[in-house]
Amino acid sequence: IDEFEHSFIEEKTSKESLQVQIKILEEENADLRDIMNQMRKRSQDGRK
Repeated sequence: IDEFEHSFIEEKTSKESLQVQIKILEEENADLRDIMNQMRKRSQDGRK
């Protein structure tokens, strides 16, 4: 039983950490998108 419980807990924590990593990646992507949009706006303003 202990061995099974241990592997179950390990699997659960690895899944949770994966979700955390995905959240962090999504936040970083949102930041990158904002930066890209700002750069695009600047280049468009420069053309006018």
